[in-house]
Amino acid sequence: MTMTIDLPVDVMEKVRSEAALRGIQLEVLLLEKIQTGVSARKEPAQERPWMKHFGSLRNFHDERQEIESRIKDEFGQVDTAAWK
Repeated sequence: MTMTIDLPVDVMEKVRSEAALRGIQLEVLLLEKIQTGVSARKEPAQERPWMKHFGSLRNFHDERQEIESRIKDEFGQVDTAAWK
C-alpha cells in the first residue's frame, strides 16, 4: 500500500540520519518504527486492578511524615570513617 505523509523537516532529517547510520533504506526504518509503535499496546485501566487502590493511603499523611522523619534521623547521618 502506498501512502503520502507530511513530516516536519527536523523529524525527516533524524529519520534519514538514523537510516544512513544503520545502513538500511528509509522505508525499512519507517516500517520498523511504525510496527514497533503499533505493537506497543497500552493496558486499559480495567486490566490494571491495582488502579482501584490508587490514592487509598492519602489519608495517612501524618503517619507518612512521621515515617519519613524517622528515616531521615536514622539514615541522614553518615559515618565518614566507615566510608574510607
